Amino acid sequence: WFPGTSFKRNATIWKAKMEEFVDRPYEFVKSEIKKGTARPSFVSTLLEPPNSLSFSSDNTKVAEDTATDDHDIRWTANSMYSASIDTTITTLSHFVLAMVQNPHILQHAQAELDVVLGSGVDGVAGQASKTKRLPTFEDRARLPYCDAVFTETLTETRVEHGLTQPDTYEEIHIPKGSLVFGNIWAIMRDPDANSDMVGERDPRAFVFGFGTRQCPGNHLVESSIWLLITSMLATLDIRKAKDERGVEIEPVVRFENAVFRTPSPFMCDIHSRSEEALRLIMEGE
Repeated sequence: WFPGTSFKRNATIWKAKMEEFVDRPYEFVKSEIKKGTARPSFVSTLLEPPNSLSFSSDNTKVAEDTATDDHDIRWTANSMYSASIDTTITTLSHFVLAMVQNPHILQHAQAELDVVLGSGVDGVAGQASKTKRLPTFEDRARLPYCDAVFTETLTETRVEHGLTQPDTYEEIHIPKGSLVFGNIWAIMRDPDANSDMVGERDPRAFVFGFGTRQCPGNHLVESSIWLLITSMLATLDIRKAKDERGVEIEPVVRFENAVFRTPSPFMCDIHSRSEEALRLIMEGE
C-alpha cells in the first residue's frame, strides 16, 4: 500500500470486470454452437464456417488469422451491445415510470395492441389480454398510438458529446474535451431551434445526435427499443405498487445518474396480463 496509488488497484479490478464482460457472452455463444443449440446472432454467424476459417497453406498464418478473428469478433460484438445498453435501459426506465404515472395511456395502448394482435375485436381496458402473439415490425403501421408512446419516450433520452475544440455558448467558455448534453426536451419545444422544421418535431432528429454527428447504430437501437416497448405493453400490466393495506405507493422520482438521465430505482408492480401473455413471455426468452 502507498498513498495515491489506489487507482492502480481500481484499474486491476476494472480490467478484470471488462474482460469478463467481453469474454463471458462470447464463450457462451461458442459453447452453444458446440452443443448445436445456438440461436442466430452476430457472433454465431461469424463463427460458423466458412467465416470462422482462414484458408492458407501456411499453418502459422492460419493460426494468426484465427486468433485475430477471435479477438475482433468478441470485441466488436461487445461494442455493438454495450454501446446501446445504457441508453436502452434509460429509455425503458422512463417508459415504465411514464406508464406507472399514466395508467390511462397504458390502457389505451394495450387496447390498440389487443385489436391488432388478438382476435380482432376491440380491447377493453381492465380485462384480460386478448393478445395471441408478440408484435413484429410488420405491425408498426397499424399501431399509431403505441408508436406515439414510443416516440414520446425518446424525448427523455440524452447522449453526451465531447467537444473536439473550444466553444462559447451565451458568453460561457466551454473548453475542448468537455462533455456536453443536449436538452432534447427543450429542443423539441423551442420555436427558435431549427425554425425550418414545420409541424411536429420528430425526436429521432435529435436524440441520436445532431447533424452529421448521428449515432451510426440509431436504426438498430430504435427498432430494438420499439420492439421491447410494444412487447411489454402487449404482455405486462405496469402499475403503482401497494402497501400492506392496499394503498397505492407514489413512485419517488429522482435523477442521480450524472451521465445518463436514468431514474433512480422506484417502486412499481409489474405482472403478466394473462396466462396467454405469460406463455408468450416464456416462449420469447
